[in-house]
Amino acid sequence: MALSRRQFIARAGIFGIAATAPLQALYTKAAQGQSVYGPGYGPLVPDPNGLLDLPIGFRYRVFSSFGQIMSDGNPVPGGHDGMAAFAGPRGTTILVRNHELSPDSGSTVIAPAGKKYDPLSRGGTTTLIVGPQNRLIADFASLAGTYRNCAGGPTPWGSYISCEENTSTPETNPAVTVPHGFNFEVPASATSVVDPVPLVEMGRFNHE
Repeated sequence: MALSRRQFIARAGIFGIAATAPLQALYTKAAQGQSVYGPGYGPLVPDPNGLLDLPIGFRYRVFSSFGQIMSDGNPVPGGHDGMAAFAGPRGTTILVRNHELSPDSGSTVIAPAGKKYDPLSRGGTTTLIVGPQNRLIADFASLAGTYRNCAGGPTPWGSYISCEENTSTPETNPAVTVPHGFNFEVPASATSVVDPVPLVEMGRFNHE
């Protein structure tokens, strides 16, 4: 039976109301620290280090914190943001991580001048190689000279697309030397800073 636009909207509204109650119950269980698949993991225990509260029996490990010296001899940049994980050789995991840094940030991704998309910009990515025991094996800069790398995602062929969240140009912002607002590709297999080639076919805008 064909539905009029009014009938369709009315029925969709009823469905939306009916779906709200289970959805609220799901959110409530999550907010109470309970698993949506079972009775839950129990209350969160305050972390004496003030970093991450976890239920009893859970633990975390911190590595590659801001300011620590990386394998390439440079400090870990700030502004940690989006990242992707890739299966590496010999049971390792490779993380490619954004650094959402602006030209006026107090931190920067350090790289040779010829490897920076914009010599005045401070954003980019770092790559971390994590061993089977969740211990950091190596970390280094892998993209540099970009502006506020925020969003991103993995490709099917084993690379990370890192996205700029700013569209400054030399005409609109004296703190840059080239147009920004592009995406850049960083292969997970890279062992040092890649050539910063903007993927102009993906458009120039705030990629968030």
